[in-house]
Amino acid sequence: MAINLDRKSPGIVGILFGASLSVALGVLLGLINLVAQPVEVVNALPKEPVEGRIYFVKGGSSGAGRAWELKAEGLAEGRGAEVGFSEAELNAWSGATFEEVKVEPAEKQNTVMVIAGTPNFRIVDRELQVGTINQLVFFGFEAPLVLQARGAFVRGGAGWDFKPSEAYLGGLPLHLAPALADLVRERLTPAASAPTAVAKVLASADKLEIAEGELVVRLP
Repeated sequence: MAINLDRKSPGIVGILFGASLSVALGVLLGLINLVAQPVEVVNALPKEPVEGRIYFVKGGSSGAGRAWELKAEGLAEGRGAEVGFSEAELNAWSGATFEEVKVEPAEKQNTVMVIAGTPNFRIVDRELQVGTINQLVFFGFEAPLVLQARGAFVRGGAGWDFKPSEAYLGGLPLHLAPALADLVRERLTPAASAPTAVAKVLASADKLEIAEGELVVRLP
């Protein structure tokens, strides 16, 4: 039998590599498509939500008053007490705590970045919804990128952690891939990361839960 030495077969390794590359590329394109899926930002869910559409229902801040400041000061000073923050108070605190990230138009023309938005809170039944309307910048092109999660606080070895029951980046369900969810959470954090007072509460609180429409915090 004559063998043509000039003709090279890809072999089983080459075939498997090509197949794996095709699958990986398909998965990547699928993830990008889900992330890029438009999210409708609303103040309340429509009476008849469109099937398959992702909504981000924003929490309100009206009627918060100034009581949240006294509550926040008490927690910052470590005074032992149990206080409850309403949805409106949480959003008033967030607006006063996290500065808006500003990027010059010229800088946006030459880079790829995600500009984190101000955290927004909404209380749903016995869960807390946390979301940010971020801005995706791709060499001058801009598009909103919504990150939202809903869950509760659970006690861990080093204090309290927020445990999402569901989370979405655009239309991508992050709760189905915990490792990816952790990566997104690390990358998409507000420029002014968690204030010292918040870190202290998460580390030392005796109680941190949603009850009667409030986030209830109790320090020892």
